[in-house]
Amino acid sequence: MATRRNNSASNAEKSAATTLTNAHHHAQQQFIIKGHPYTSLSACAKAFYSQFSFKDHGSATDSFRASLRAIQKKHDWAINLLKDIDSAEFKKEEKTLHQSADRLTRKRSHTIAGFAERQSDRLVRDTLVTNTTILQEGNRILGDLAITKLSSIQNYAEQVSSSSSSSSKLKTPSVSSESEEDSRCSIPFPRASVSKDQPPVANPVCSTENPLNGSIVKRKEDPVEEQFKFKETVDAFGCLNQPTIWTSTDGTIDFLSTFTSFLATRSRGPFIEHEYVADLSEGAPFLNSLSEKEFSAALECLPATPSLVTNWSTVTEVFDRVLAPEFGFEEAYLASRKESIGTYLQVDKSIPHSLNEREAFADITWPIIRGALRLAGIASRYLEVPIQGVDERKNAHRNLITDPKAHTHFADGVGLLDGGQAYLAEASVLFSPDPRKRHVDEYKLKRALRDTLISQIRRIAEESIPPKGACVFGSTSFADKTKYYQLDFCGAFRLVQVGSMTVPISDSNFGGRMRRCLTSALEFAALIMQEKKQREGAKDATMKERHEFARACSNIARTTASPAAKSKKTQE
Repeated sequence: MATRRNNSASNAEKSAATTLTNAHHHAQQQFIIKGHPYTSLSACAKAFYSQFSFKDHGSATDSFRASLRAIQKKHDWAINLLKDIDSAEFKKEEKTLHQSADRLTRKRSHTIAGFAERQSDRLVRDTLVTNTTILQEGNRILGDLAITKLSSIQNYAEQVSSSSSSSSKLKTPSVSSESEEDSRCSIPFPRASVSKDQPPVANPVCSTENPLNGSIVKRKEDPVEEQFKFKETVDAFGCLNQPTIWTSTDGTIDFLSTFTSFLATRSRGPFIEHEYVADLSEGAPFLNSLSEKEFSAALECLPATPSLVTNWSTVTEVFDRVLAPEFGFEEAYLASRKESIGTYLQVDKSIPHSLNEREAFADITWPIIRGALRLAGIASRYLEVPIQGVDERKNAHRNLITDPKAHTHFADGVGLLDGGQAYLAEASVLFSPDPRKRHVDEYKLKRALRDTLISQIRRIAEESIPPKGACVFGSTSFADKTKYYQLDFCGAFRLVQVGSMTVPISDSNFGGRMRRCLTSALEFAALIMQEKKQREGAKDATMKERHEFARACSNIARTTASPAAKSKKTQE
């Protein structure tokens, strides 16, 4: 066995020597280093390793390495050469590994970059779609507001352009009456479009054209603010069979012109006149601004007081029995229990001062008003009732399929004619009310009556020809006093106070004061009953007339001066 191993090792050594010798001869023939031929076996082996391409001659390299291993025990240079070969191979493999890793990294980077780019493109597309949707939603929400503003800007630009071309050195005209006014801009209601012939001034002055005689009244105004196209509203009401002229009985006073002039001096603020409502109620600024002659002529439009006996033949007899002037609370209360009037009028012997607004209205004021409405055959609701007219105005230009519905305002009480709201009521606490609430409630009610009249005429015009001089009604209760109003249209929204009542909250002269209170409530209910009969007598409209009415209703402009109201929950 040992002999065989020795023979194998000897044969391997011989083979290795043969391989190296052949490499030596090959190197002598092929390679020269520094001009000296290869003469030694080790130099020949190193030259073979250094110069041959191991990549292209893998089998020869393996054979050469095997030959070195066979003779490494006898020759130290063979060991060193094997180490050099292994080290070189490791470096080559490491280099190859690095190259592979670089290729893999580049490929992965490209893959990640491509994925990121695709995600970025998708994100950009989604963002564009979202932004487009938002813009479309915003455009629908803005509605006619944006269109009107753009139109106002264009009109103003045309005005400035045409005026500047005609005179390059135009001086600012002096307006003495305007220089003393409040520098704040007034709300632009009403006015027609700005005339191109009007020269521009340093502080823009808008022109207001009266719907009747075309008189011009100048007023400070922001030219790009939304304009209230009231002339279209006047024409629309004319198409809806409503009067568009308001003059004195003898025709010498044009109240529309007077009202337009008054608006020019009215400063900015939440004033009902800026909604083109001519307020003729007690203490109203417009009414107080009239001369003595104009004041008397303006009050000629007050409706005649209805006769209670004509509507309720026995009411006077009942009043004499129940509410005699000499009766106190006890006598009146006991007498009312025996009469039918006790069904409609609820009285309490004592009134707590801690009553809140709803309690005072529901238990003290509203029973008096509701009792009169019931006698007149008018259905009613109370406590936080949504106002239909305000709801229609705030959502008229919204697409309720895609746009959110705007919150409406609420009334403390309403009276209904054919399902529509023809009477609105606002109330406050009975004792120690907040003075500011009186002004807020009066503005809210008068503004809501304007919307309610438009809503009622629109409702009537769906089937019938609106009666001439159609009107709606309202009331505001502040402490123990209630004011009754009527609003119609005559070229402007005209609001008049048709009555008032004071609820007796003490025993002093109770019978006489309660009689006046009930009489005023019944007279007010009789006015609503007259309006009901007038509507019931309206002629049916043809299909063509209905289309004309619907178009006219769509041309009634809506204002934007109404203050924002806090949202409330509906309570039946």
